[in-house]
Amino acid sequence: MTPDRRDDQVISLPTTTSGRYRAAAAWLVAAAALAVLPGSGAAVATTGGAGDHGAVVVPALSGDLRAHDPALIRATGRDDRAWYVFSTGDPAVANGTVQIRRALDGRRFELIGTVFTDLPAWLRSAVPGVSNIWAPDVTYHAGSYYLYYSGSTFGSNRSVIGLATNTTLDPADPDYRWVDQGQIFASTPADDFNAIDPGLVQAPDGTPYLAFGSFWSGIRMITPAWPEGPPPCTRTSTS
Repeated sequence: MTPDRRDDQVISLPTTTSGRYRAAAAWLVAAAALAVLPGSGAAVATTGGAGDHGAVVVPALSGDLRAHDPALIRATGRDDRAWYVFSTGDPAVANGTVQIRRALDGRRFELIGTVFTDLPAWLRSAVPGVSNIWAPDVTYHAGSYYLYYSGSTFGSNRSVIGLATNTTLDPADPDYRWVDQGQIFASTPADDFNAIDPGLVQAPDGTPYLAFGSFWSGIRMITPAWPEGPPPCTRTSTS
């Protein structure tokens, strides 16, 4: 993918709470989604006082739930009963790469590995001092999983957003392989935004929109292109 940093293609949205606080919202979404599974052993939590009609069905999640900035997705195909959580890396584990947790029954999560075994060399070069990958986001599109991630250091907007792809989430599948597509967007101290915490959505016409930022001057948005050809595809640009 070719990076695109032209200011006239960056859409500004109102300032909001930092993406670092997506964790609570993500697990709430997980609870709501998993509530549809039969035999979930769900409990009911309310959001207000007497007469409140905002009840939320929350299943009993267990196992390894220590995930910072979690991104949740349900697998497709043969693995379609499994749920996966991708989260910010721990510098002490696999050199800070994205962590992966899985719940085969939709409720009990276990740590099953990391996306990479080390930080990509291009990331270390682009962001001196980077120690881990932040706030991944995962999307399924046209037979492939797209994992957007960010690299930065605290208090700086010298940051990058990268992309990795895979055709399956099941580590036992012979086709399982995360391919780093490299950098797709970046910010520098000369910019008034911060290229961190990516989150992708698709419009009804299939156009992808990637939101990012908030820990600087607010939320911004770009329109990345899907990599061409049958994934996994080769990296086309790292700068």
